[in-house]
Amino acid sequence: KLAGVVKNSYLYINNQSLLNPCNMFQPRPYGKAELALLYQPCSTPESAVKTLNRWIKGCPMLVSELHSLNYNPKRRTFLRPEVEAIVRHLGEP
Repeated sequence: KLAGVVKNSYLYINNQSLLNPCNMFQPRPYGKAELALLYQPCSTPESAVKTLNRWIKGCPMLVSELHSLNYNPKRRTFLRPEVEAIVRHLGEP
């Protein structure tokens, strides 16, 4: 345990990332909720995904790039090229 938090919990992982600046964001396939929570760590997964979707829809250049990558909004994951496009337009989480 670390300060009353179980090691395998999400909070512990987040705290470890803050303590170790070498844990830089790595573009790779992410579950939608997983990526959304990196942008909004204090939100629920559902709320974070809704917010990320709203940000995506609010950026026409990102929407266009995702469309060119054959992004499927019903898929539960973002592929690596989609994650790279999101980071290019929205910044690193």
